[in-house]
Amino acid sequence: MDYPFSLEVIKLCTGIEAIALLTALVIATPTKWWKKLLGGSIMILGVYSANVLRIVITVVLLMNGFSFYIAHEVLAATMTIVFTIIFVLIVQM
Repeated sequence: MDYPFSLEVIKLCTGIEAIALLTALVIATPTKWWKKLLGGSIMILGVYSANVLRIVITVVLLMNGFSFYIAHEVLAATMTIVFTIIFVLIVQM
């Protein structure tokens, strides 16, 4: 099947900035080093996985005729809110 668009995943789409910021917060947290290591590892995997999922969903939506604005901007904002809430709930446990 031939699609009338191409998609380039740039560095901003990978979540590297979010990972760096959250890693700094984990490091600055006053707790034992092994908790920092565990929490940081889970956080890095979680943010990276969420971004891969967001990119996959964006591609699927674009392939099904959604506009780029809906598939990228609205989806990204919605997923950011949802994953932030999930992250805060996990941290509170």
